[in-house]
Amino acid sequence: MKNNTRTLRAATQATVIALAFATASIGAPAAFADEPEPETNTPAAAPVSSLDADHDVTFTIHKRVNADTLGKRDGTANNGVGGEPLKGVHFTIQKINRDITKQSEFNKVAGMTPEVAADNVTGPAIEKTTNDNGVATWTKADGIGVGAYLVTETTAPKGVSKARPFIVFLPMTNPEGSGWNYDVVAYPKNSKIEASKSLADEKAQRANAGDTFDYQIDTARPTADTAKNNQYISYFAVEDTLPEEVVLADGTTAEKKVRVTVGDTDYTIDDDFKVQKEGAKVTVVFTNAGLKKLMAAAPDSKVKVLIPVTVQKVGATDGKAFNTASVVFDVKDITDPANPDSDDDNPKNPGKDDGDVPTKPEDPGTGTTNEVPARWANLVIKKVGEDDKVLPGATFNVYRCTDASSLIGEKLTIDGKDAWTTNDQGVATVESVRVPDNQEGGGVDFKYCLVETQAPEGYELLVNPVVVEMTATSVDKDEDKTSQEAEVVNLKSTSSKLPSTGGAGVGLLMALGASILGLGAFAAKRASRKSQ
Repeated sequence: MKNNTRTLRAATQATVIALAFATASIGAPAAFADEPEPETNTPAAAPVSSLDADHDVTFTIHKRVNADTLGKRDGTANNGVGGEPLKGVHFTIQKINRDITKQSEFNKVAGMTPEVAADNVTGPAIEKTTNDNGVATWTKADGIGVGAYLVTETTAPKGVSKARPFIVFLPMTNPEGSGWNYDVVAYPKNSKIEASKSLADEKAQRANAGDTFDYQIDTARPTADTAKNNQYISYFAVEDTLPEEVVLADGTTAEKKVRVTVGDTDYTIDDDFKVQKEGAKVTVVFTNAGLKKLMAAAPDSKVKVLIPVTVQKVGATDGKAFNTASVVFDVKDITDPANPDSDDDNPKNPGKDDGDVPTKPEDPGTGTTNEVPARWANLVIKKVGEDDKVLPGATFNVYRCTDASSLIGEKLTIDGKDAWTTNDQGVATVESVRVPDNQEGGGVDFKYCLVETQAPEGYELLVNPVVVEMTATSVDKDEDKTSQEAEVVNLKSTSSKLPSTGGAGVGLLMALGASILGLGAFAAKRASRKSQ
């Protein structure tokens, strides 16, 4: 009889633990089903034979995110649970094909993992979605009754990691161990993450072809307090599929390398994180060493990732770069709190190599950033005379400016070039300049100024810079929507209006002067003869 009681207590304890791990997002009663029972202070377990197979049951999930205090793990309600209610989470429950009113069947379920249970379900999966208060409830009206159920979170809102499947017993032993609780409540934990993407600084907002700038991704640690919640971060990465207008910088200098900062701590590339590149996709993924540092950081630590990119020339692309990034993570519950570092996926596991990168989970939590817009286009200078004749040989420097009298900074050097000269068609193309009205925060207030440094032969040098207001709207008027034309008119040289004082004119004057002198000499000679 004593042996039977011991078996019953162990099985009942497994029931409680099943729900305890439901609140921890992992149903793993098998891990504890064979633990020795305490010799003292153990409440008497309700015998399975006393379970009312016809009793109505209810099952309620309270969905919270980033909770720093957990719900009770005994299947009862707790109004003091932390975190925020999470609306719109989809769950299914499906009955496990075992009759838990029989001790042998009960024990089989108590020894199952969720993975094993998934192969032993019967009947339909009954779906519910959490309401504004983060609550979903199943009742007799939904077709549930006494039994053990596999609970699966099927979808979660953007930026929220899904809870692990778990097993719940309906009913389960009450906290006193003296009867059955037919109205079971669970608090599956979730981690929510929010992320934003931006152009890191003014340099990024004004980059032209050949320039390098940073995309900045900001996020937070994916769980409030891993130690307090008996959790660990098993995976953390930032993924960014770059638009074709930019490519990952070559990493030849510090500014051209990916940088990661957590709180005030700079992480070390290759030691704390690695950069993986597959086509246009760039993944900044934490190593085991980086994950350990992340878990050791303050719970409110912010994570900043800078991805340097180099602007490509417009031509092969349309110049429009609109993209997002994603923060991909996974938070798991410690299966054995007595040996918290023993889980295979825990970066703290002594068997883990600090420099290794964990395998990306099949169904991780993902937080997607806002979309960051940027646009580049060609600035086409067309040089003509007053008669619309095309003029080759005009050379220009290009500046940023607010108006013709207010140039900003030095002349631009774009992809190694700082001067542009019109060709036989009177055209000079400044390739891939930033379209300034299509930037984050409503645009940056600058225009482009063309400063002529060499006029075409026979034409006057322009006195003032030519102001070009380049906008997405004006670029879109172009046939291929990648260029904006600026027509610059030159006047013929004003020297043609001055009197001629050289060349043939001078010769004519000298001839006339000689004639006058000759006539004067002749007249003087005649006058001399007459006087004689």
